[in-house]
Amino acid sequence: MTPGVLPLALLVERMTAGAALYDLPTPRIAPGEPANLALVDLDGTWVVGAHGYASRSENCCFDGRTLSGVVRMTVAAGVVAHRSNVEVTA
Repeated sequence: MTPGVLPLALLVERMTAGAALYDLPTPRIAPGEPANLALVDLDGTWVVGAHGYASRSENCCFDGRTLSGVVRMTVAAGVVAHRSNVEVTA
């Protein structure tokens, strides 16, 4: 493992099964249950800037940097909570 780089499998585990640490229900996809999921484009890259993120701050340490992975959509309790507006470069 590279220092400072979190493997994708560990990230997914910590953000799903690890929910029990915070007394949150374990996320699952099942018929009849409201969806709670994120659609992620792992191959997409984007440049952080005015059209790439929303923040209450006027500055960002990532401004101008190219990042990989784009969350395209987040669905919470069966309702679309987020749709990406970033321009993907790859």
